[in-house]
Amino acid sequence: MRRLIAFSLIAAVFLAIGCKKDQPTPPSTDRTLLHIVSVVPNDTFNVTFDYYNADDVVIKDFVFGRNFPIVGYADMLASGQPDAYGNGKLYLSASKQPFLNEKPDTVMPPRDLILEKDQKSTVCIADSAGLIRFLKTKDEFSFPNDTTNAVRFINLSNTQATASLSSSNGNIAISNIPFWTNSAYSNFPHGQYDMSLKDSNGAVLSTISLWISGNTAYTFFAVGNTLGYFTN
Repeated sequence: MRRLIAFSLIAAVFLAIGCKKDQPTPPSTDRTLLHIVSVVPNDTFNVTFDYYNADDVVIKDFVFGRNFPIVGYADMLASGQPDAYGNGKLYLSASKQPFLNEKPDTVMPPRDLILEKDQKSTVCIADSAGLIRFLKTKDEFSFPNDTTNAVRFINLSNTQATASLSSSNGNIAISNIPFWTNSAYSNFPHGQYDMSLKDSNGAVLSTISLWISGNTAYTFFAVGNTLGYFTN
């Protein structure tokens, strides 16, 4: 009788293991923080986040300089390589649809976008030599005190092989950033700044005057011969 009970318990264990192995893997609930900005001048399009086996998230009428969200980050589902059930994949695409009865014109075909767990990221949609692409960056910054900000520079200008960002008072100097590349964040004191975009020869192409607040992360970018910025 004892042998029969022991055999029954062993069989039950193997049966449980077999059933567990065949059970579908639950979708990931890991979260990530995302900021997205349009750096495509004179153009308007719709941005679609197409989750694998999930609903689409669409941002309508995305224009130059628009941020999603306007301030800070959107709390989104983290994504990676899909598992056997298709969980975890995310595509990013952009399209135009001038009239409701017209088929959308694809500006940027669906591209893989990996949003890592517990990470802050920014996606810049920009013109890369006539093609719309996106550049994803990891946003790693901190503030040692309330009067300090974090500043970085991204060269998204396909007319500038390298570009530099500098302030007239000499406090900020981020030099020779190649096209489609971003610098790391650096800390600077808050205050009024005249920020300049310079080409590889040091010539000033564009200037912005603004108050740079403490406890805020700023991203300056070059597009064409123009300097722009947004806060993360």
